[in-house]
This record gives sequence, structure tokens and C-alpha cells, in this order.
Amino acid sequence: MDEARTLIDDARKALQRLKEAHPVSQDEQEVSPGLRVGIKNFLQNFRSALDHTANEIADCCGDVWKARRGTLNALSNRTRK
Repeated sequence: MDEARTLIDDARKALQRLKEAHPVSQDEQEVSPGLRVGIKNFLQNFRSALDHTANEIADCCGDVWKARRGTLNALSNRTRK
């Protein structure tokens, strides 16, 4: 989970830098290329944090999840018949 926390911290810092470097103007019709790249990188950090978190959960609770998912699938199949 340390990686996920680090990525979230970096994303928060990146968001602050984006706010400072690219003040939002209602009059602007386009988003600058630099801002688009910054937003993409910001979102990638959060996606990576989610991936790390999902992997941690799967490692910790994977067998429980598989068992529950199997039960839910069986119940779902019964109701469709």
C-alpha cells in the first residue's frame, strides 16, 4: 500500500502544480497541450494507485472474493432460469 499512498501524494502535488501553472479561464475555448498532458499524468497516478490497491486486496482476500463471486454467479444463474 506504500506505493499507492506515494502515487496519491504525488498526484495531489501534481494537481496543485496544475492549478498554479494553468489558471482556469472561462473565456478559453481550448485546453492547452501542456494542461492536457498534466491532467493525463495526474489521472494515471490515481489509476496506478487503484491498481496497486486492487492487487493488495486480491493478495489479501482473493480466495474469499472468488468464493463469493462463485456463489453470486450461481444465484444469478438460478434466477435467470
